[in-house]
Amino acid sequence: MLDGVTWLLLALVLAAPCTSEPTTTVHHRGRSIRVPEDYPSIAEALAASGPNDRILIGSGTYHERLELPDHDIMLISTDGPEVTMLDGGSNSLRPPLHFRHPTHGVLRMGPYAGHVTIQGLTIQHGWSNEGGGLRVAGGSVTAKNCHFKRCDSTFGGGVCVLGGRAELQHCTLVDCGATFGGGVAAITGNVCLANTTIERCVAQASGGGTWCDNGGTLNATDCTWRHCHASQAGGLGIQGRVCLEKCSVQHCRSDGYGGGLQLPAAASGTLRSVKFGENQAAKGGGIAVAAGADLTGEHVVMTACSADQGGGLSTLGCSSFRHLTIRACNADAIGGAIALGRAHPQANLDITHSTLEHNHAQYGAAIYGDPTGALTLVNAVLAHNHAEAQGGGVHLHGVDCTLKDV
Repeated sequence: MLDGVTWLLLALVLAAPCTSEPTTTVHHRGRSIRVPEDYPSIAEALAASGPNDRILIGSGTYHERLELPDHDIMLISTDGPEVTMLDGGSNSLRPPLHFRHPTHGVLRMGPYAGHVTIQGLTIQHGWSNEGGGLRVAGGSVTAKNCHFKRCDSTFGGGVCVLGGRAELQHCTLVDCGATFGGGVAAITGNVCLANTTIERCVAQASGGGTWCDNGGTLNATDCTWRHCHASQAGGLGIQGRVCLEKCSVQHCRSDGYGGGLQLPAAASGTLRSVKFGENQAAKGGGIAVAAGADLTGEHVVMTACSADQGGGLSTLGCSSFRHLTIRACNADAIGGAIALGRAHPQANLDITHSTLEHNHAQYGAAIYGDPTGALTLVNAVLAHNHAEAQGGGVHLHGVDCTLKDV
C-alpha cells in the first residue's frame, strides 16, 4: 500500500510536462513559437511574434536574412549551433555585383529595437556594408554560444554596432573580413565580449579582429584573438575606449603599427592580466601607442613579439605599466622590448615592478628612447638582453630618465 505522501509525490511527477525545450537564464514571459512546426521560416515566426516571445528554432540550415522586430524577442536553437545555421547566401569577401535583395547581412536590429537574445546559432555567409552577420543600430542584444563564420562587411565582418549595446558570451568569430574590424566593429555604442574567440579574421584597413571608432567602447573578459591580420592593428585597433581583462592576443600581424593592439591618437585603454604572444608589426609588435593616446596596464605579458621598432611595445603617447613582463621580443632596428619617443614630446613611459629579459635589437635591446621622451623605471629587472650595436640594456638619446632599484 502507498501512503498519502507517496501518492502526492507520484501525482506531481506524472503531472509535470515532458519537454525538450532549451533552458535559458533569460526570464520568459511570452509565447513559445516553434520553427518549423508552427511556422516554416524564422521570418514568418518573427512576423507573428509579440513582445517577450521566444522563437525555438529546430536543426537545419535557414537561408534567410532577418529584420528583427522592435520588441523584446529571443531566438533560441533547440539543438545547438553545430546543426542550426542562419545562412545569408554570400560566399564572397567582396560586395555582391547585383543587388537583387537588400544586402543587410543575416540579422539586423533597427534604431528602435528592444532587447534581443540569440542563443545557440551559427550565423554564416552574410555580407553587408555594416555587420555581415549582425548589425545593431539600437537597443541591446545578447548572443550566447553562437558562431559567426565567413561573414564580411565594410565595418564589422561578423558584428557591427552603430548604436546601443551588443554582448557576446561564449561565442566564436572565425574567417570573417571587413575593411575595418574583421570580426567586430563598434562605430558608436558598446561591445562587451566574454569567453569569446576571434580567429583568422582580416581587415583591409584596421583592426583585423576588432575595431572601435571614436564613439565606440570595447570591454572584454576571458577572450582570445588569434591569427588575425590587418594593414594596421592586426588584433585590435581602438580609436575610442578599450578595457581588456584576462585576455590573450596571439599570432596577430599588422603591416604597420600594432601587431596585437594599436591605440591611435585620442584613444585610451586599460589592460589587466593580458598576454601578447608572437605578434608582428613594423612598429610595436605587441602594442603600438600613438601620440595623444593613453594606456595603463597591470600584469601584462609580451612574449616573442617582433617588429622593426619596438618588438614588444612602441609608444609615442602616455603609457604606464605595473608588473609588466617583456620576454624574448625582437626588433630589427631599435627597442627589442620597448621603443620610446622617436622625438615626440608627448612620449611618457612609467614602468614599475617589471621584468625585461632575453630581448634583442640593433640598438637598445631592452629600451630605446629618442629625445624629448620621458622614462621612469622603478623596481625593474633587465636581464640577458642583447644589442648588436649599442645598449644591451638601455639606449637613450636626450630622454628625461628616472631609474630606481633597477
